[in-house]
This record gives sequence, C-alpha cells and structure tokens, in this order.
Amino acid sequence: MQKILIRFNVQIHFVLFLTILNICSFVVHGQFTVPIDQKESALTQKALQGRLPDSVRVELVWNLGKYQMLNKPGKYKINLDSAMLYFKYSLKLVDSLKMKANFRYECMCRIGEVYFLRKEIRSGKSIYMRVIREYQRLGDKKREARTWFRLGIKLKNGEPLDPEIPYYLQKTITMYNELKQWKEVGDVMMEKGIYNKENIGNIAGNLDSAEYQLSQALKLYRRAGYKDHNLSLTFYNLSVIYRNKGKLDQSLANSIASIRSANSIGDTTTLGIVPYYGQLGLIYTDLGLYKKSAENYRKAIALSLRNRDVGIAMDITYNYLNELVRSLISAGKTKEAVVMSNSIMKVYPPADPLQYGIAAEIRGRCYEALMQYREAERSFLSMIHFYRKSGSLETLGYKVLSSFYLKQKKYALARQALKDQYNYLPINTMAFSTLIDDELSYFKIDSAEGKLNSAINHYKRYKTLSDSAFNITKSNQLARLSTQYEIEKKENDIIILKKDAQLEREKTAKAYFTRNLTLVAIAALIFFFILLYKSYLANRRKAAALSMLVKEKDQFLEQKEWLMKEVHHRVKNNLQIVMGLLQSQSAYIKNKEALRAIRNSENRMHSVALIHQKLYQSDSPGFINMPEYIDELINYLRDSFDLGNRIHFKKDIKFDNLNVNQALPLGLIINEAITNAIKYAFAGKVFGSVVVSFLPIEYGLYCLIVKDDGPGLPSGLDPLNIKSMGMNLMKGLSKQIGGKLSIEDAQGTSVCVKFKIEHLTDNSSNG
Repeated sequence: MQKILIRFNVQIHFVLFLTILNICSFVVHGQFTVPIDQKESALTQKALQGRLPDSVRVELVWNLGKYQMLNKPGKYKINLDSAMLYFKYSLKLVDSLKMKANFRYECMCRIGEVYFLRKEIRSGKSIYMRVIREYQRLGDKKREARTWFRLGIKLKNGEPLDPEIPYYLQKTITMYNELKQWKEVGDVMMEKGIYNKENIGNIAGNLDSAEYQLSQALKLYRRAGYKDHNLSLTFYNLSVIYRNKGKLDQSLANSIASIRSANSIGDTTTLGIVPYYGQLGLIYTDLGLYKKSAENYRKAIALSLRNRDVGIAMDITYNYLNELVRSLISAGKTKEAVVMSNSIMKVYPPADPLQYGIAAEIRGRCYEALMQYREAERSFLSMIHFYRKSGSLETLGYKVLSSFYLKQKKYALARQALKDQYNYLPINTMAFSTLIDDELSYFKIDSAEGKLNSAINHYKRYKTLSDSAFNITKSNQLARLSTQYEIEKKENDIIILKKDAQLEREKTAKAYFTRNLTLVAIAALIFFFILLYKSYLANRRKAAALSMLVKEKDQFLEQKEWLMKEVHHRVKNNLQIVMGLLQSQSAYIKNKEALRAIRNSENRMHSVALIHQKLYQSDSPGFINMPEYIDELINYLRDSFDLGNRIHFKKDIKFDNLNVNQALPLGLIINEAITNAIKYAFAGKVFGSVVVSFLPIEYGLYCLIVKDDGPGLPSGLDPLNIKSMGMNLMKGLSKQIGGKLSIEDAQGTSVCVKFKIEHLTDNSSNG
C-alpha cells in the first residue's frame, strides 16, 4: 500500500513538473512542445488554465504519454516506459473521476499500443481483445469496428509478420460495410494494400492484390468525397506499385496526384510528404530526366531536415541524398555531388549502421566518378558490411557493387554480386528499372565470357523491357502530365511566397505579445511553485502518518504469504510420504491388478504433489506455470515407466500461468491420458510419440489435447462409456472445471478437454 501511494504521489508531481516545463516552453518559444498539433495545443492551454472539464485533464495526460511514445527520437525503452506510466495514470484518473466507459477503453487501447511497441505482443492483443468484448457486450458496432482496425494497425507496427493481421483488417472491412461507412472502408482497404505491398515475399500477397486494394480505397474516398492525408498516401502507394511494375505513366500520374492532394489540404511541411517528392524524383531518374529528379530530391531533403523527429528524418535524408548524388553524377555534375554530400554529412554525421551504409555508398559513387577505383571498391565493400549489419538495403547494395565490378571488367565478381542481390529479396519485388539494368548487365557479362546463347536470351529480355519503358517515356500523356505539374508547382510557389510574407508580419506582432506575456507567465510560475511546494509538504506529512500503518500491513502480508507457502510445502511432503508408503507396500504385493492400482495412485499423487511444489516455489500465489509443470510431469512419467527413448513427447503450450483451481484437475487429466497411452497404445515396448498441446481455440476458450500415434481405439468401442476409475476420474475432473471431455480415434487416440479460463494472467505478470 505504501509503495502504491508513493508511486501515485511521484506520478502526480512528475506530471506537474512536465506541465511547468511546457509553460516555460510557451514563454520562451510561444508554443507548447508536448501536443501533436495546434488543436491539441489549444486544448492543453485551456486545461492548464482550468477552463475545461475533467475529460480534458485526461487528454492532457494522454498528450504527455503520446509525446513520450511518438515524438521522442528512437522510441527507446525508457520513453516507452514513461508513456506506459502516463497512460496507466490516465486510467486511474478516469476510474477515480467515474468518467464514461469510452474514456476507460481508450486508455486501455493506448496501453496496448505501448505493449506492441515494446514487442510484448501477447499483452497488447489481450488488452485490445478485452476492449472489443466490452463493445460487443454494449452492442456498439462502430467503436468495435474501430478497435478491430486499431488492433490490426498497431500490431502491424509492432510485429508486421503476425499472421492474424489480415484477419483483423478483413473483420474491420466486413463491419464497416455493414455500417455503410464508406470512408472508413477505404481507410482499411488502404492499410491492407500497404500491408500487402510492404510484406511482398513474406506473405501470400503480391503487388496485384496491393494494387487492387489501393484502387478500391481510392474509389471509396471519391465516393465519400473524402480529402485528407490518407488520400495522398493512397496515391503515393499506387505510384510505388506502378513503378515496380514498370508502368511509369501511371506511376507518374499518381505521384503528381499525391503531391497535388497534399497541397490542397495544406499538408506541405510535415515529414509525411517527403516520400512524395522522393518518389517523383525516382520516377524522373527512371526516365533519365536527372535535372527534374535532382530538383525533387533537394525538396525531399529540405523538408526532412526541417522536421523535429531527428531519428526518422535523418534516415530519409540519407536515402534521398544518395539518390541526389546518383542523379548529379549521371548529369555530369560530380563536383557538385561531392560538395553537397560532404556538407550534409558533416553537419549530420551518420548515427546507425543504416546511415553508415548509405554514407559509404555515397562515397563509393563519388570515388568511382572521380576514377579513384580502389577507394571506391573499399567504400562499396564497407557499404555491404553496414547494410548487412542494419538488416536492410543489402539487396540494393549488391546491385551497386555489381555495376561497379562490371565497369571494371571484373565479370566473375559482377555476376556473383548480381546473384547475391536475389538472396535477400524476391525478383517480383524489384523495381522495373532494376530488372532492365540486370538483364543488360547479364548480357554484357555473358558476352564477355563467351556465353553467347545466354547473352542473346538476356538481350532479348532487356529489349522487351526497355522498349516498353521507352514507349512510355515517348507517350504524349507523360509529357502532358509533367508540363501540367510544372505549371501547378509554379503557381503554388507564388502562393507560398505570399503566405511567407504574411507569416513574417504575424511573427513580428507575436514577438511583442510574447514579451508582454513573459512577465505575466513568470509571476504565474512563481505562484504555481509556491502551491506545489505546499502540496509537497502536505503530502509528506500524510505519507509519514500512513507509513507505520502500511509497514504493519506489509508485515502481515509477508507472514501470510510465508504461511501459505509452508502449507503447500507440508502438503507436498505429506503426499511424498504417502507415495513412499505405497512404494514400500508394492514390494510385498504379488497381485498385478493391485500393484497396477497402487502405481496409478502414486502417479496421481505425484501430479498433485507437483502442483503444491510449484505453488510454494512460485512468486505468484495461486497460479501455476503450465509449460514447466507439464514438462516436469512428463519427465516423471517417462522415468516412472522406464520408457527411455521409446516414446517421444512433443509439447505445444501457448499459455503461461493458470489458476490452481483449474491447473490441478488438468494435471490429473494429463496424467491419466499419458498413462493410458503408455499402457495401451504402446504396449509391448512399441515405439511412438505423444503430443501434449494447450492452445486457445476461441476468445476465452482453450483446449487441452493429449494425442498418441498408436493403433487407436478398438472398432465399435465408445470410450466415454467405459466403467473404469481412470475414465470416471477424467470425466469428473472435466465437469469440475466446466469443460467438455471428448475422446476420438484419428490416426491414434486423442483426448481433448475444452474449457474456459477463469483468470488469464496473475496480477504479478501484468506488472
């Protein structure tokens, strides 16, 4: 109790401390740093001044959590822990103020999001499923659908290869279709398309399905008259797909549409628009229009450097700096490429393996253009090393290395590098221009090595692909799109200049206002510190008064916990004494049936004794770690029946801690099922295997299965009607936990118990 009070007190003061820091930031810079946008900034100011209700107080704490979770560079564990602290505090605040249930569920979802970012996937799913079940109970279809969607998106961010993501997204689409919310259906279709695009080669999806889903999202947005960030993002992802498929006319049209859409809603300065300009630069590079590509790369770099999220911005900056250097060198501006890259990397040196790899690639390109080939090769090999260390871009690195070796007429090394690039990425994910270059490279290598038939085949494929791309570049539509975009861009530049002039005038007026406001803010801060200090002294007196009571309570709790462990220890010892007596008695019994009954009793007692042993060894009273318990029970039975390696046991346990009220009956059922398999399925020293699985099958419903690959049940035998102690015991124990027992004959004998879990996790595991 004392620890909880102290933690609660620390949380309150920490929140107040950050609030003071934000007021200071407002005084110095004229804006708050915690909120994500201007709307949240205004709400936070009013909350600090006490003009809004309790819901806004919760929103303020949410903003602090979001700042730690999203705005801090790198998302380090300490930042995520801080975010978790704020969100759990907001949950306590909601409960103490007895606010609407929706506030509580939103707090829970934010806690789940932090779990996903911390890679604690099971905990994150559990939180979201609890919220979904509550909305199902309330019949709130809209919020249920939104929570399914959030679960899929947050899980995609935390564990993109999780096989349940497509199910969550499709579930959302079905519900939104039933609700006829077309804009929301478009949002989910867009995310599903992006998911398929990003996971190509890892899942059973492809670019065609991603193209279809994004096109459907675009139709739904137009149907709903929707114009927002997601519309721009849909155009952008369609452009990426069309470029990878070699449809440069459609890629260019969608790339221009993404920028036009972003400009129409004023989204021209955020980090999100940077890839739009970068994508347009890549298309112009494929078309050989290096001047236009360099112009767009410069725009992307300038916008990324302007962003406050330094970690993400610098990854993007290095990527497009690499492309800018390539365009400048291709345009014969090597000196400008060297000066540009050196100036940026000097101010923003590489900070991680990915950035070191890109920096090495940039240096290699510059050395190669300057004909310093030894330094270029050293840089390119360093590039491969860092790309491999970062776990990304290694495929493109081998492509660069192959091109370098080909120019140096090192054909064997060039061929090996070309081959290596496909070890890390499937061919159907390569950009169209990359495939054209690869076919031409193979043609040159085969020609140089005298492999004429192979060279001719590669040249034919090269001509087929390049002719297609060439025809696209010659089309009137392409020229018309490019010209129209240039006109719009100049008009937008004029509008931006006018806005900049207006902003300068407003900034001057704001400076005078800030100066006057500073004096008032300083006086308010002094008053605030006095109140805070008085609150600190009052809390300190209360803490001292409660300290003795809490200390006595902690002592009583420790004594109770010790006594409970002692009881379990003694019960376990008593059971072992009884087992020892039975073992001694069995030495004098000649009747096989009696001896078998005694042996079965020993095994049953051991399964119960093992439960009590786990209880007095556990730090979570009342809960049993099922994987450890089942493993020790199997080892005991293997030794008891002297199986050696005759029977192979396999385990598939997807559950950790289980309430002892259910763990004890399940342990006895496992004991009976394995014992029957040993005695009847593998009698006569027959070799075989037994599989023990404990898996979820529905929400809150689990299944325990013990299956052997023996001869199976005799024909016509109904095992549930067998009158034996073991069968009666399994049926009685199944009813005791509210479960259903079934025994089936399927390439062996399968014993299955389906039941509902009383408590998913113990309190200690929830932290």
